[in-house]
Amino acid sequence: MKPSAVKGDNPFPQTRGPPTSYATRSDKLVCVMVGLPARGKSFIARRLSQYISFFYGTPCAVFNVGEYLLKLLDGNFQQADFFDDRNTDAKALRRKASENALADMAAWMGTHGTKR
Repeated sequence: MKPSAVKGDNPFPQTRGPPTSYATRSDKLVCVMVGLPARGKSFIARRLSQYISFFYGTPCAVFNVGEYLLKLLDGNFQQADFFDDRNTDAKALRRKASENALADMAAWMGTHGTKR
């Protein structure tokens, strides 16, 4: 599954400031959004990715575990009991979706390093 790509053509990308003792240009950052359903996590993640891509010219991607779960379920939405911790079959599917997202994120980060 491909990450949600945010593309923009910024003719005047911002440059990064001078290096500090806290970070280098080769550092990589992962931002994880966790919370209740329908509270704007995906929206904020996409907007943040768009902002960073556009203003700083930094490659960004959003890996939504919910999208991976829908792919495993062939696009079928599930009832609330699917998310019950006692439902072992559903728990295995949820874990598989999160592992797939994590694997794709690790692969993406390995191929999108900062050029020096």
